[in-house]
Amino acid sequence: MSFLNHPIPQKAINLIMVLSLIFAIAIPFFFYVKTNRLENQSVPNFDASSSEFKYHIDECQVKSDHLLVKGWALIVGERVNTPTDIFVKSTQDNYLKLRSRTVPRPDVSTHFSINHAVNKLGFNASSGIIPDDINHPIEILIIKNDSNGKTYGGVYECK
Repeated sequence: MSFLNHPIPQKAINLIMVLSLIFAIAIPFFFYVKTNRLENQSVPNFDASSSEFKYHIDECQVKSDHLLVKGWALIVGERVNTPTDIFVKSTQDNYLKLRSRTVPRPDVSTHFSINHAVNKLGFNASSGIIPDDINHPIEILIIKNDSNGKTYGGVYECK
């Protein structure tokens, strides 16, 4: 007798459906947690006193277990825009790097008379956090390299 000639019991079908549902939820959840967790990073030495480095944090907020930082950063006179790295200080006095992406900020480009080719001066950085792992008030580092490799930075206190 062939397997195809026997009907599959309803209990087996229900078990397969439940297991499929569990996997359909669990796999994306674990992927999200893995890709959005903070990791210790060494912070490069940076020039915090340079008048060439300009930045502003528009929004810094913690919602339950998520940190969001929005703002902009630029190096005056730089023709090429480089990514902005955002770090948060942990309770162990090391720094955790937030995932960030560059976003257009035409208002900043206009204010500093920067051509449209480099107007992606804004950033959005966020990550899931464990609230007990972050100092309060939250210390944010904004780090940017120029095209010659010089590192600039600033410190912002998120209250």
